Amino acid sequence: MMRLNKLELIRFGMFSNRSFDFGRRPDKGADVHIIYGPNETGKTTVAEGYLRLLYGFERIEPFSYIHQRNNLQISALIEIDGTPYPVVRLPTQKNNLTDESGNARPIGFFQAALSGLEQAEYRKLFCLNDKTIEDGGDEITSGKGEIGKLLFSASAGISKITELLNEIKKEADMIYKPRGRKTQLNEIKSQGVQVSDQIKNIDISASQYKKLHNAYIRAEEDENSINSKINELEKQKSRYRSLMCVFPKYIEKNNLSDELAKYKEYPNQNPTKGFNLFEINKNLIMIKSDQKNIKKQIDNLINEQNKQNVDPNLSDILNHLNQIESYRSKYIAAEDDLPKRKRELNQLIGKIKQEAAATGASNVINFETLSLSKPQISSLSKKSKKITKLSDQITKEQQEINDLNLSIADANLEIDSLMKHSAHGKNISKIMENLDIQKLISAYNLAIQQMQKFTENSVRKLQNLSVNGM
Repeated sequence: MMRLNKLELIRFGMFSNRSFDFGRRPDKGADVHIIYGPNETGKTTVAEGYLRLLYGFERIEPFSYIHQRNNLQISALIEIDGTPYPVVRLPTQKNNLTDESGNARPIGFFQAALSGLEQAEYRKLFCLNDKTIEDGGDEITSGKGEIGKLLFSASAGISKITELLNEIKKEADMIYKPRGRKTQLNEIKSQGVQVSDQIKNIDISASQYKKLHNAYIRAEEDENSINSKINELEKQKSRYRSLMCVFPKYIEKNNLSDELAKYKEYPNQNPTKGFNLFEINKNLIMIKSDQKNIKKQIDNLINEQNKQNVDPNLSDILNHLNQIESYRSKYIAAEDDLPKRKRELNQLIGKIKQEAAATGASNVINFETLSLSKPQISSLSKKSKKITKLSDQITKEQQEINDLNLSIADANLEIDSLMKHSAHGKNISKIMENLDIQKLISAYNLAIQQMQKFTENSVRKLQNLSVNGM
């Protein structure tokens, strides 16, 4: 008995990697599964895919409208007599039914389970659609087909059944009949006797078979050895043929090498290769002719120069003109560079005015007063360092003042706390009154005055460092 546990339409019809898992056979109850859906959703395609799995793909496949026929593939898990078998159907001529690892299944793998039922009859019995129902109805009414014949005979009465039984009896007598000589069974028996006689004539004992088998193995080994020797001899033969072909060329090469040794001092290549000697000779003659003409012209010019009286002052004038030409070149270069220098000067003046405005100086700047002497620059440097040092001292002393203020505030908080929580608060206040608090306050005020004076002196020194109000 055959059951479909799982069907996978990997590439078939409209489907790609579509799986239908029906699970295992239930222990109890009905084992029926229904695939349903609207029209044109692939119900018929699923049924046709199952038929392709059982009987193979058609030569002209109508369900290859998305995937090409060579790429179609259907797999399934088929249970036959309780044993599951994974199978894969491919559109090839050989080994078109394999297992999941690609190993070929037997050609008649499904025949026993299908009981020899052909694809057309299987389609009529199990793949019902509009066309198969209509065709089946026509066969029933006309008495055609296996199903139609059975139904038509049943409707015809017992007489038809008797005729059928007589035909069956005749066929049975042809197969076997007591004391019959020309039955199919007797013929098969006689054929069996002939086959047995042939086996006896051909068959040998186990010892003889062993000897023949050992002799066959030795002959096979000898054959392999001889074949290897033949291959080696063939290689040597080929090598010798190659040497025979090469040897004359080798001798010719040595002879040519000896000949070339006589000319080893000559260049390896022809120096005139790639040149047109005719054109070269022609150009050489023209160059020599031009050379003679130029030499003649030079001699004529020298003679004319010697005939002329040259003023010695012209040489000085010429040198002066050359010097003027040099100055002219420098002037042109300076004139080209002048706009750039002016732009840089204007930018520098703008930066100086910005710095002057930031320090509160006048916008009218006399650039001659900006140039300082070395003593002035040295004095400014010393004063700048002194200002930096004084600024650091001011910062340090201001930090000390802040720390003292914090300490005084903390002390006042502690005094207030003692005054509130101590029974001797009044006595403590008297002790604090007896201390010279006035001296502490006057010392503190004196320190503040000195800090202010020091700050004013620092500001005044910074103002003295300015140059002409800048």
